Amino acid sequence: VGWSYSPEIRNSDNLLNSYSVINRDRDEQQRISIGLGNVFQLKMNPGKNGQQGGNVTLLNVNASTGYNFMAKNNAGIVTGRWDGIALSARTEQYGISLSYSSSYDFYDDNETMLNIPRLINSRFDASTGLRLSGKFIGGEIDLKQDNTLPAAAPQLEKSSLKPWSLNAQLNASHSNNWDRTFKVFTKNTSFSLSEQAALQFTENWSLSYSNRFDFESNKIVDQSMNLRRDFHCWDAVFDWVISGYQKGYYFRIGVKDIPDIKFEKRYDSRGY
Repeated sequence: VGWSYSPEIRNSDNLLNSYSVINRDRDEQQRISIGLGNVFQLKMNPGKNGQQGGNVTLLNVNASTGYNFMAKNNAGIVTGRWDGIALSARTEQYGISLSYSSSYDFYDDNETMLNIPRLINSRFDASTGLRLSGKFIGGEIDLKQDNTLPAAAPQLEKSSLKPWSLNAQLNASHSNNWDRTFKVFTKNTSFSLSEQAALQFTENWSLSYSNRFDFESNKIVDQSMNLRRDFHCWDAVFDWVISGYQKGYYFRIGVKDIPDIKFEKRYDSRGY
């Protein structure tokens, strides 16, 4: 349970930020917030064959709301008002992550309090993924996760092993949102596959690439690449957003220990 207070502000045209005049007029607010969370866990005893025990989290559930004692109605009279109810739940088992969230309103479109809160929006997400990593050894791939040298190549120096990683994640979501203007629920469903690959192909050069494939539109909607070169006391970075909302590139050469000493150039889809 928490309590917050903010005073009334009027004639705020004299409040300035770094760029322009800002208008922050507001009514007095005195709000109490209420939240409840619970974690469901399973206690595991150590097994006979050396399996470790401990707690396994099965489910996280949270709910919250609040009440503003100084809220005004449409006529400008202080009547108080309940915030909406926010619910969320999350679990992750056997490599599959599931989450649910929703919010409910105590009032109808005419600001009349309802006997039963109505659903305003809901969202369900599911995801699973695969992670692989290892090292290149003279053109061959080693899938070991540790930093020890494989027995098949004892003559190789540890510095000759070049690390690599590959991540893939499948995401699905479905949401319903109440449109107050048209008085209908709008539905949105997405299904996509995200991939990230990284490789340090020499001692000083490293490359990473990521993309997201949208099954709804049947095309790649986001692609980006990062190239880095280590020059001991300084480094060079090239970020290239190949496609997507932030399409463009960023290039920087700078001194590691003095970040202010650098040369950089940026170009994005807005022409900057």
